[in-house]
Amino acid sequence: MASISVVAANNTAFIEPKLANSYEAADLRRRLFFSNSAGFLSFKGNYTGRSEVFTGVALDEVLLNLAEAKVRTGSISQGMGYLNQLLRNRIQNFKDLELSDPTLALASVLDHRRKSLVFRGLRWMDLKRFAANDSKVMVLERMSGGEKVTFETRPEHMQVSIPSNEIN
Repeated sequence: MASISVVAANNTAFIEPKLANSYEAADLRRRLFFSNSAGFLSFKGNYTGRSEVFTGVALDEVLLNLAEAKVRTGSISQGMGYLNQLLRNRIQNFKDLELSDPTLALASVLDHRRKSLVFRGLRWMDLKRFAANDSKVMVLERMSGGEKVTFETRPEHMQVSIPSNEIN
């Protein structure tokens, strides 16, 4: 991960509007993570207070890993308990989520994983994991030079071949 000063100075790290708009008004993460720079949201949140982007393991990631694992293995109530523990400190006047449907519970956990673990170097591995284990293909979109560029997260698109000289 590059330092935030390198990323911000090159205007390469503007936050996708779809992600930025997914935070509720009472969600503290949007205000803590992002700043408005010339009409675009850019990342400002980190754990160090310095320009380095934090890439270590923190409690939010641990709670989200526990929540996802519990929901995926059928312990939905426990999984939601871990997610609620996290969100009580992220959303003002938070009311515990009481989801019992496994599909809805998993969707909620993954949604908050996306919102909490911004700029932590985890998203690409999550997308690979979802494509391989859940057959969940997502379409990533970005504008580049006025042209919309898309990428589908199919497993075959996310593999890097080992050069034959390395295998030999």
